[in-house]
Parts: sequence; C-alpha cells; structure tokens
Amino acid sequence: MEPIFEARCNCLYDSNNISAEDLDRLAKTLNSVGIYFDPTVIVSSVERVGNWVGGYVSVFEDRIVFSMNKLNAKFQVDGSDLVIPTSMVSNVSFGKMLFIVATVDCDFMNAKLRFRCNGRNNMKLLSAITSVTITA
Repeated sequence: MEPIFEARCNCLYDSNNISAEDLDRLAKTLNSVGIYFDPTVIVSSVERVGNWVGGYVSVFEDRIVFSMNKLNAKFQVDGSDLVIPTSMVSNVSFGKMLFIVATVDCDFMNAKLRFRCNGRNNMKLLSAITSVTITA
C-alpha cells in the first residue's frame, strides 16, 4: 500500500530514549582524530527542548509510521519504527514548540505524538492525518 503522504520531519521522543553510551562512544572517536565533541551539549539540549529525532513520516490509510534516519537511530536506545494505527488517534491539531515553531500533534491512548516538518509540510501532514482519522 502506498502512503498518502510522506515527508522528512522530526518526531518528539521520550528523553530517556537518548543513548548516553553511544554519544560517549562518538565523542571518544571524534576526539581521537582531533575533533572536539562534548556529548553533554546534546544531553543538555534534549533536557531543554526534548528529544527531537530526525527521520521520515509516512501516513497510510490505516497507520502513521515514523522512521528515524540512520544517524539519529544510532543515538537512541530504541531506533525501531514508530507505528501508530490511525484508529488509535483521537485528535490531531497544530501545536507549538517554544511558542514559535509549529508542530502537528496527535492524541492517542492518553499520550501526545508530536511531529515537526519543514515549511508547508506541517499543513499537508495535518491534512493527511485528519483525512485518515476522520474515517477510522
């Protein structure tokens, strides 16, 4: 089945999903070749704005799938695809991150799934999810 909509985007994951061990490993590798990298900067950023993970979102008639890009998946405890059945989405709306950046927020099972796309893709994502959850 082909997706109704696909785009590059970020998805907000639980801050506990970031892998400090993998960040430390990267720091050691980079520092050994003269590139200074401080993993505490990443951890501090995640603590301030959340664990926004880059990847791709795909909306199908029966599910929403978020797949991390390979680089981001390396620094997450669980890098597997996030698959949400559209029948479990009770609401979809625009939200805001830091009061200025638009997000697409999906409510399901007493939780909130947040996406952040570039440009007009937020509107297209909201429309795609709305079209499959209204009929679900």
